[in-house]
Amino acid sequence: MYDGPRGKKSLLKAVKKYGARLMYDYTIINGVAIELPEGSDVHRARAWFQKVKGVVSVNYDRIYQLNSTAPGPQ
Repeated sequence: MYDGPRGKKSLLKAVKKYGARLMYDYTIINGVAIELPEGSDVHRARAWFQKVKGVVSVNYDRIYQLNSTAPGPQ
């Protein structure tokens, strides 16, 4: 997650510098998904990206499932 347009610009530069690949650029949240270079240590990468100006959080890959809170048709 990043903080606004300036945060995104800094993050995208950092992704390139790290040698990572941009996989998704989310439009409904200020966030991206990246793929780390082969052999990268995910813990070191997380620490490195957390230091990028404008980055507010770095999360490991996980699957989220959206569920409706409204009752379905009966």
